[in-house]
Amino acid sequence: MIKRFLLLFILPILLYSQERDTVKIASKVKLYEKNEWKALLHYDNGFKVTDKKFLLSKNPSLKNELIATIKAFYDLPNNYQNINEHTQCKFPARFLFITHELNISKNEFPKINCQDFQIYKQKAPADNVSLIYASENVKNPSSMMGHVFLKFSGKNDKNLKVNHAITFYTVIESANPLSLIYQNTISGMKGLFALQPYSVIKENYTKKENRNIWEYQLSLSEYRRKLIYYHVWELKGIDMKYYFTSYNCSTVIYNMLSLANPAVYNDKKIWITPLDSVKYL
Repeated sequence: MIKRFLLLFILPILLYSQERDTVKIASKVKLYEKNEWKALLHYDNGFKVTDKKFLLSKNPSLKNELIATIKAFYDLPNNYQNINEHTQCKFPARFLFITHELNISKNEFPKINCQDFQIYKQKAPADNVSLIYASENVKNPSSMMGHVFLKFSGKNDKNLKVNHAITFYTVIESANPLSLIYQNTISGMKGLFALQPYSVIKENYTKKENRNIWEYQLSLSEYRRKLIYYHVWELKGIDMKYYFTSYNCSTVIYNMLSLANPAVYNDKKIWITPLDSVKYL
């Protein structure tokens, strides 16, 4: 009876107090101005991803999104029919970034059992992260500049070595030049974000398309590695528009590399090509 009383009355009061303090500290140190935060939100003079499942604030800005995210992290688990919809489960990279940068223990937040996220970590481990560059394919307009993506390597829950490719791409469905120009500059094309066995992607590039592949393993701290690894999970099921020149595979990788080294974010260009991503290394 006493325990139930604490859960119903005392705990929400304590969490509200902690939430208010965390928001205050984060705002004071201007955590929202950090390059990592901008990279996590895919922000470059505006939000490149505008899906409401990705942006939590009513009036999106870097600061408003930080505040809304922190508040949502303090939500009690019994407020969700599906615990996997809790913000801690949907945005583990944001959670890691905020707790790490503010030096806050995760124990100050409600303990959430993110079942789907745990399965992701078991089935697609990232003990090592590599950047992969595939050479150009002149027969495919979307790959004339080459393609760049990530590879996760590690041992899964069955102790088997597995490799996964993480790619962002689009499928061109029209050969009409005017339609392509309109989609590239105004409407955007449907962006596809996929996690697939690396062997399948590698065989397709090297054997079917006769393209060369270069692999660059990244030297990362555990924190930086997890930021990238967890952020990939955050993009699952998000509506992302693909633009050839302003938001493509290179742009997404550029954000990932900014999580590995925040200084990369300062070296923005109007148009980032796959080779630019290699040069950032």
